[in-house]
Amino acid sequence: MHFNKKLGLFAFLAAPLSIVLHEIGHALAALSVGYNHLQITYHSWRGSPPLNVSDVGRAWISSGGPVVSLLLALVCYFLIRLWYESDFILALGMIAPVQFTGALLYVVGSLLGVEASTVYDSARVASYLGTNLFLTSIPGALFLPSIWYFYIQLIDKNNRVNTVSSIVVGGALGFIFWLSLIGPVIFPD
Repeated sequence: MHFNKKLGLFAFLAAPLSIVLHEIGHALAALSVGYNHLQITYHSWRGSPPLNVSDVGRAWISSGGPVVSLLLALVCYFLIRLWYESDFILALGMIAPVQFTGALLYVVGSLLGVEASTVYDSARVASYLGTNLFLTSIPGALFLPSIWYFYIQLIDKNNRVNTVSSIVVGGALGFIFWLSLIGPVIFPD
């Protein structure tokens, strides 16, 4: 197996970009329901809420990040498929849906009878809307492996293991460095 340094670096860079874009999605949803004085941090967002934000509004805000992550993964996929092949777009497209891991772990854990964390966006949506957590988690749980399957089909069969492992390692290091070192300096709480 050969580690592709270029893909690893692109995934390293795509990880923080996907987090920031995800948080911008939450912030844009918050703006749409009347929040102001918004601030994006390295892992979150905050703002001044208007009076009486409804539970539907809060659910919309919780959905804003996943919507951006989903759209980012789909746009990158279709860019590669239809128009422009780029290692950075491949890395970004595969890293963006990683935020759905919480939903995937919850659904799999529920099916196996294992208690899983409920600290992720779909869980907040379920809480605000008073709906079933398992049902709100299914779309994210299905999207992550599905979009990865379609991305993997884009990669030459002879390079799949090297390409995917380079993106996974680079992305994991990017998330770790962003959340522990780089992010707090660039976008502090």
